[in-house]
Amino acid sequence: MSGNAKKQQNPVIEITLKTINNLKVNSPPLYSEIIRAANKYQQQSQALSQAGIVLADTISRLTIHNQGEFGDGFKKLADSIRELELKRDEVAKVLLNEFITPNKQAIENDQKDIATFEKNYKKDRDTMRQDILKLEAKTRKAGKKTTPEVLKQQITELNDKIKESEQLNSNKLRDVTLMERKKQATFLSQFNQFLDKEIELSNETITKFSGGLQLFRDLINTQNQLPGDLEALISKQERTLVQIQPHTDTSGDNYRISYAPGRAQNTDTYETYDSYDNYDYGEDQSYAESYDYGGSSDATGELQARALYDYDSSEPTDLCLRAGEMITVIQQDDGSGWTKGRSYDGNEGIFPSSYIEYC
Repeated sequence: MSGNAKKQQNPVIEITLKTINNLKVNSPPLYSEIIRAANKYQQQSQALSQAGIVLADTISRLTIHNQGEFGDGFKKLADSIRELELKRDEVAKVLLNEFITPNKQAIENDQKDIATFEKNYKKDRDTMRQDILKLEAKTRKAGKKTTPEVLKQQITELNDKIKESEQLNSNKLRDVTLMERKKQATFLSQFNQFLDKEIELSNETITKFSGGLQLFRDLINTQNQLPGDLEALISKQERTLVQIQPHTDTSGDNYRISYAPGRAQNTDTYETYDSYDNYDYGEDQSYAESYDYGGSSDATGELQARALYDYDSSEPTDLCLRAGEMITVIQQDDGSGWTKGRSYDGNEGIFPSSYIEYC
């Protein structure tokens, strides 16, 4: 009989105890694992964001040596990456502040709450069980020694207490189920804040790079074209051609060197040009000594140049420039696009050749 009673467990009590056990024993380890995984994801997201910002800063250095449309393209690419990585860092902080930290605290609080709930539930059930047992005993006694009216009253009290016990179990099942659902809903609500930021990041990524991609494609398609201003400069550039003609005067043979602006129409012979600047050199002056290479020298014989633009660089081999300052040229451009010079304060380094003009 007692064995059958154990098997016929009240389903309400059974589900209540099972839910309590799940909240007390099974849930915390799983939630702790989720938090550890989220914490690792958050740390790696922040590391990725920092690496992305370094990438953006490195790409932006391309603008130092590249002007015009490609320089603008590099700047747009670097700015887009930097903005998105700052957004990624913001998303990682939301994951930490709105999900990881609250859930760490929630695990501890939930454990206390469910332990308190279980303790009170067991206490109320035990009290109720004792009351029912006492009423059962009184009812059995009333059935033997009292009048039918007293027995009926005792049976009514017993039934009322049994109904109260059933109501207690139902209320406790409702309370513990809602407790479990609230925990799960809070978990999803906190994680949704992170997901909302992730979706926002994804949308911004698509928006920024969708617009930029067309710009980058357009630039890629111009790789075999010259910029309009440079094309115009090249097409209008008039070469300076040189004629060296024998010239005899009273002092002996000499050479006359003529500079002629214009295009050569024939590569074998020189044509007639609109004007000539004729330079006659004495016999004690050589052509090499008389030719102007484009640049004046100071008292030490070093070439002087003026910076046309600011040039900032963190490279130890580079020389930073400020527009208008005078630079002493130590080594002229060898075709690499770079010139070596020395500033007025004695610093030496290289800089883009196009950033200066010779005085």
